[in-house]
Amino acid sequence: MNGRGTLFWFVIAVLLFGLIQVQRHLAPKPRPGPARVLPQIRAGQVDQVEIFRNGNTIEAERAKDAWRLTEPLAYPAQPYAIEHLLAVLQRLTPAAYISSSDLRGRTNADTEFGFKPPRASIVLRQPNYEARLLVGGLTGPGDQVFLQVVGVDGIDVVDASLLKWIPQTANDWRDKTLLDLKTLAFDKLDTISLTNGGKVLQLQRDASAGLWRIVIPPIQARADNARLDELVGRLRNARVTSFITDDPNADLDSLGLQTPGFQLGLGQATNTVVLLNFGNSPTNDPSQIYVQRAGQPTVVTVSKDLLTPWQASVSDFRDPHLVDALDSVEGVGARGEDTFSLVRQGTNSWRVLPLNVPADPVLVKGFLATLGSMRIVDYTKDAVTPPDLPPYGLANPSRIYFLTNSSVATTNPLVTELDFGTNRDNKIYVRRPDESSIYAVGADDYVRLPVAGYQFRDRRLWNVPISEVANVTITQGGKTRQLIRNGSYQWSLAPASQGVVNDAAVEESVQYFCKLSAPVWLAHGQKSLPEYGFRKEGLKITVELKKGRRLAVEFGGLTPSQSAYAAVDLNGEPWIFEYPPADFRFVGTYLTIPRGR
Repeated sequence: MNGRGTLFWFVIAVLLFGLIQVQRHLAPKPRPGPARVLPQIRAGQVDQVEIFRNGNTIEAERAKDAWRLTEPLAYPAQPYAIEHLLAVLQRLTPAAYISSSDLRGRTNADTEFGFKPPRASIVLRQPNYEARLLVGGLTGPGDQVFLQVVGVDGIDVVDASLLKWIPQTANDWRDKTLLDLKTLAFDKLDTISLTNGGKVLQLQRDASAGLWRIVIPPIQARADNARLDELVGRLRNARVTSFITDDPNADLDSLGLQTPGFQLGLGQATNTVVLLNFGNSPTNDPSQIYVQRAGQPTVVTVSKDLLTPWQASVSDFRDPHLVDALDSVEGVGARGEDTFSLVRQGTNSWRVLPLNVPADPVLVKGFLATLGSMRIVDYTKDAVTPPDLPPYGLANPSRIYFLTNSSVATTNPLVTELDFGTNRDNKIYVRRPDESSIYAVGADDYVRLPVAGYQFRDRRLWNVPISEVANVTITQGGKTRQLIRNGSYQWSLAPASQGVVNDAAVEESVQYFCKLSAPVWLAHGQKSLPEYGFRKEGLKITVELKKGRRLAVEFGGLTPSQSAYAAVDLNGEPWIFEYPPADFRFVGTYLTIPRGR
């Protein structure tokens, strides 16, 4: 290699070395010292934040773990938005660092890195410490931003995601909850007032029972507690869609708020705590509506769906059920086709009076459930006086139920009285004397209510294991046939009895018989037997147990379901029911006397 070539490559090497040094000198360097940009900041200790951005000053202060805006207005703040910014700043570490020596001699550094003017400035104050930050421009790729801590040399380069947590305006930090939960205890509300076009509806909650009632207009009526709980819950969770103005001199007439079309008031202890005025919908978004809280200048928009349910008719706020929850009922009295009482005698035990027989707890529970679920289909007449009752059959009701919370079958202390009157247009008129209205319920619901005390008698007749059975005696048409049980699925005919014995079929038939229940009681007493087809030489089955007890059932005429009416002797009188259809098919085939025998 000649000298000229060597000189050429030497010059190239010097130039490359110089370029590398220039690059190293100008490129951002890792920041020396602590890794975090704000090592002294503790998010949980910061009690004041000040932001200046886009010509707007935003200040927020922490008091008792709650944040409030103080500039440009006093307003509850979103704690999450502020706390997240503080957490980001506490953890903030630079991706690169431009030292003061690197900036020396760069007369336009403030402009070059976007600090003249800054994109935003942030002031954080915590006890005995204050930090001020200037947020500059974006780096070339746009994924990082220059940041300068006032009083600290150099410039940090940090992730640009920081920018999305710095508010543009105060609205970004305003609490979007429509009603301030800190000052309004929803569970202590006891009045709700609705004013719609001059019409007023007021609801009041009873302090002891916690139930709502309609108190004006002159309808003293139970309110639909489930509906009101849902609507109040919606208010609790209602969110502001947008903040329109905070100007106390704003043109409210153009927003429909000068004379609000609808007002919703919430009160505690007779004091109105919140009064919301609802105005027009924005012309560009009919799904929203202007709202202003009385006494405050702020106007916001919320979803119109929040208001619509409150604009319903008075009837829509009334309790659609005829009676309230009946869990506390201890006694039931009835007067009409029959006079009887049901008296609770234990957790799940009832008795029917004056028959003085055990009641079927399933039937009593079903009866109370039917009453509790019975819905009002028409609010027929309000503010009723005695002269209004005869046209509805309520001057002398056809049936009356008394529901009490006493274990004594009396009407005192009374929970509810229900008077049923005339059936018209498939509706039954009904009245509660403790209310001033006449209602109508569906006739189909009404006919499901038992009319006589005997219908409530315990339907379980007996339940014995088939292993206790000694024999079965069948009498029919003046003839007798007896089957003797010799063991499991082993049967034989007694002397003088004729026929063929199907061991398996007879075993199954008797097993059903040993667990017999009456699906529904139809009647009781000797005088009822002819009506249901009972005759002297009809079918009778008697199961004799090994200890001598006898289980006997007489059969009468056939039922529409192709079963048969049956009767058992209880306390010396016959009780009539329909034999379970599926079981009767076994009886008719295997527990009768074959023709010609």
